[in-house]
Amino acid sequence: MPDLILNSFPVEVSPTEFSLPYVEYPSWEASTDDMHRRFAEFRIHRHPFRNPTQGVSEPPLAIRLILLSGPQAPNNNLRIDCRTADSPSLTNKLIEHSLAQHLSKRDMTIKYGKFETSALRFQHSSQRDPISFYTGISFRSRRPHSDEPLNFALTVQWTAGARFSRSLKEETLKSISLGLPVLYTPTNTPPDELSPFTDRFLGTVESTTDPATALISCKDNVRRSIPLDDLTLEPSAEALRRYELRVGTDHYRDHVRKRVQRLSKVLTENSRRNTSVLRDRLDAIIQTLSGTARDQLVLPLCSFVKGTVRIRLSPQHVRFEP
Repeated sequence: MPDLILNSFPVEVSPTEFSLPYVEYPSWEASTDDMHRRFAEFRIHRHPFRNPTQGVSEPPLAIRLILLSGPQAPNNNLRIDCRTADSPSLTNKLIEHSLAQHLSKRDMTIKYGKFETSALRFQHSSQRDPISFYTGISFRSRRPHSDEPLNFALTVQWTAGARFSRSLKEETLKSISLGLPVLYTPTNTPPDELSPFTDRFLGTVESTTDPATALISCKDNVRRSIPLDDLTLEPSAEALRRYELRVGTDHYRDHVRKRVQRLSKVLTENSRRNTSVLRDRLDAIIQTLSGTARDQLVLPLCSFVKGTVRIRLSPQHVRFEP
């Protein structure tokens, strides 16, 4: 019976019972305001709950912020008891954040997404090139089986790509930007209305006739003039294609695409089709995770609670009948 090798690694968290500081709010909006104002530098688990109230059949819905880690626990003496078996989503966040902090200390850039966390290394092809390339991993923790409540698994993907590392102030990038999506990458503290867009998709370019700003059709349906220095092209396939065509030489027109395919293991270093792409990606994932570790990676729990996260570096196998 053959085995299927998965890019998934067993994880254990210790201790399995602990207490964490928390804050409660009467509404989702109130908790959101405090998240941005007081707890912007904290990792948080937020969830709704109902406090049983005597004489009330359905108590009002409230919101609880459980503070996983941060600069300093709040001085309110409120702590809640947590069990990894009963709180899989909270435990998953602890695992992901602990690994992210470990990889950041190994000079990887951490990006927290809605569904996964990425740890990336960037490299420039040349000092004059406004495109940089990256490799790394994206990962997400899960609890695969509810009947095994203490067993978690880390699912990891190999990732590679290109990005624009300079703003629209670069004349070449400005010249190809019309109609393309842009990221808001401010060089100074952004105004309050634009703060939620920082390092995120802002909108599409409507006009670049002004020498210092671009007119952006923003995703909140507002048209704004934004300084060119604060805008970076989103590395869409169309933006990369336009850039390759704009720089002119036939040799360079396939440069970005092929470089990304080599970094993603689709092509070999000789630009031939890689017949062992999945195996090579898994090897690259294990190498990125392991560092100097061998059989398992033991990390400090990045939390207000002392503990450990153990990631076994042997991928999980699934047996199947052909």
